[in-house]
Amino acid sequence: MFKKLGAHQDKNEKKSMYRLYKGFQKIGEFSTISEAKKNAPKEDGVYNLIGDGWYRDSWVIINGTYYNQSNGYD
Repeated sequence: MFKKLGAHQDKNEKKSMYRLYKGFQKIGEFSTISEAKKNAPKEDGVYNLIGDGWYRDSWVIINGTYYNQSNGYD
């Protein structure tokens, strides 16, 4: 009924994965957000990072300039 608190994960728990896409093409799957962003290409395109559950992030690179919602991409 209640989930145990502790540093270890239950063997039956699924580890979160984050899938990185350029357009609709899947680039890869990563276990952390920072790992996915670090391995994202730096070339022009539209990128989407989708995690298990509710996590979503997207950004655009145009002429080598990075844009997201906080700096003008909307």
